[in-house]
Amino acid sequence: MNFNFLNRRKFWKRLILWVIAFPFILLFTVVIIAYWKQDAIVQELISNLNEDFTGEIEVEDSHINLFENFPYISIELDHVAVYEDKENHKDPIVGLESVFAGFDLWTILSGSYDIKVLELKNGYIHIVQHE
Repeated sequence: MNFNFLNRRKFWKRLILWVIAFPFILLFTVVIIAYWKQDAIVQELISNLNEDFTGEIEVEDSHINLFENFPYISIELDHVAVYEDKENHKDPIVGLESVFAGFDLWTILSGSYDIKVLELKNGYIHIVQHE
């Protein structure tokens, strides 16, 4: 009878340990995958935007930020500048300190890079009307 009680106790300890450990293991895996694909995601986004846009977009640096747009995984783009055309880089028409692009985990794993949330912080827009 004592042996059966010890087995049940060991079973419950293992179950509780797995219930607590599984979310941490899953979060760690998501962080590793997002960090691993971060540069590819940023380069793909910028190249796609620069192809479709008559101007040019420049990004100084990028970081992963897990909790900015939770439950999405956000990639923070630092010091984003948007120029009016590709040749003349004197003054940007848009300057942003931070841009957060939020992705779903399945989007990152599939490689489609569909942005689910876009958050802009501390910036300006310089509007010029040409005659």
